Amino acid sequence: TLSYRAWDQTGGTGAQVHTKVDASTNGGTTPFSTDPATATVGVYNLVIDNGEIIYTAAAGEVNDIRVSIDPTTGELLIVDANGNPVTTGEADSDPSGSGIGIAYSGEDLTIETNSEDDIIRFGNMGTFAGSITADGGADFDQIESFRTEVVLDPTASIDMDAEQIKLMLSSFSAGGNIDLNGTDPLDNSGGTETYDGLWLYGTDLETTGTGSTITLAGEGGDTGTHNNGVKLTNGSEVKTADGDIDIDGTGGGDALYGTGVALHHSSSLSAGGDGNLTIDGTGGGGSSFNEGVFFSTGTSATVADGDLTITGTATGDGSQNQGVDFTGTALEATGDGNITVTGTGSGSGANNIGFSTTATDIATTSGKVTLTGSGGAGTSYNQ
Repeated sequence: TLSYRAWDQTGGTGAQVHTKVDASTNGGTTPFSTDPATATVGVYNLVIDNGEIIYTAAAGEVNDIRVSIDPTTGELLIVDANGNPVTTGEADSDPSGSGIGIAYSGEDLTIETNSEDDIIRFGNMGTFAGSITADGGADFDQIESFRTEVVLDPTASIDMDAEQIKLMLSSFSAGGNIDLNGTDPLDNSGGTETYDGLWLYGTDLETTGTGSTITLAGEGGDTGTHNNGVKLTNGSEVKTADGDIDIDGTGGGDALYGTGVALHHSSSLSAGGDGNLTIDGTGGGGSSFNEGVFFSTGTSATVADGDLTITGTATGDGSQNQGVDFTGTALEATGDGNITVTGTGSGSGANNIGFSTTATDIATTSGKVTLTGSGGAGTSYNQ
C-alpha cells in the first residue's frame, strides 16, 4: 500500500521531477496537498518455463479470476472479474480489455490463489494439450465452471482442490486422471442455504486412457440445511474407459438433508473394463434426513469386470437418517464384477433404516450381490 499527496509542480519544486522530496510540510501555499491518498498494488507472478505455465496470485489479495482459451487466436486468457488482465510478464497487453493473451503451445497450466477467499472460474478451454491444476490455497476458495468444454491429450490430467467446487453444464475429458477435491469445513452462516462441497450440475467427467481414474471428494457446510458432500444432478455423467472411480462425500449442517453422496435427475456413474466403482458416503450430524448415500429415480451405477461397492453411514440424531436410500435407481455389473451395498442408520427417532430400496434394479452377470443393513437405535422402524 502506497501513501501519496497531490503535487502542483509550482515554485522551486518544478525541477524536481523523478526525485525524492520531503512533503511533511504541506497544505496552504506549499506545492503539496493537505490530505494524503492511498493506493494498493497487487503483485502477480506468471512464469512460463520448461513446458509449464504457472500463475500464482498475490498473497493477501482476494482473487476472482477467469481462465479460458480465445477461440479465435488460441491464446490463453487470464482476467479478473471485470475482464482486466491480472498479470503481465511474457504476454502482450490487449487494449480491448479482454485480458492478457498468452501464446499457448501445449504447456501444462497451474493456477494457485494462495490465501483469502478466492474464486477460480474456468471458461471454455476447448482442446487443451497440457494438464490443468487449480489450487485455491488457504481460506474459503471456490472453483467454478459454466458451459465449459475441456478435452485433454491422452497423457494429460485434471486436478482441482478448493473448499467448494461447482461445475455447471460443462464437459471435462482427459486421457489421464481427473481428481476433484472440494471440502467445506467453514460455517456457511446461512441457516437455509445450499452449500455442497462438490456439485456437478449437468456436467460430464470422462477419462479415456487405460487405467485412468476419477476421484471425487467433498464435504458439506457446517450450518443449516442441504449441505451435501458430493452431489450429481441434472443428468451428470461420470465414466472411465478402464479405470477406477472413487467417490467420498461427507454431509454437513446441523439440521436437515446433509447427505454424504447424492445422485439426482438421471445422473450416472460407470467404471469400464476392470475399473472398480467405490462410493463412501457419510451423512451430516444434524437432526433428520441426513443420509449416507442417496440415489433418486432414473440414476444408475454400472461396472463391467470391476466391483461396485457402496457404503453409506448416517450420523444424524433424529429421524430418517438412513445409511443407504435407493429410489428408482439401477445397479449393474455387466461382466464379472460383484455388487456390495452396506448401510448403517443412525438416530433416536423413527425410520433410521440401514439400507432402504424402492423400485430399484440390482443385477450382475456372473458376480455376487451382497446387501447389508443395520438400523439406528431409535423408537421405531429402524431396520
